[in-house]
Amino acid sequence: MKRIYLSRPMTGQLDLNFPAFAAMTANLRAGGHTVPSPAELNTYGNPRTTKYAVTSRH
Repeated sequence: MKRIYLSRPMTGQLDLNFPAFAAMTANLRAGGHTVPSPAELNTYGNPRTTKYAVTSRH
């Protein structure tokens, strides 16, 4: 089992590429891996802003 970090383009993508993140996250977790997904870390209530996007600006 591995911890795998996902990274894909988000800005300018339809739905911030959340469907692609969800599909790959589910696939990797089904294989027993730990996967933190940027699409699941939206803690700001705005679907166009993710925790990664905000922290990368500082």
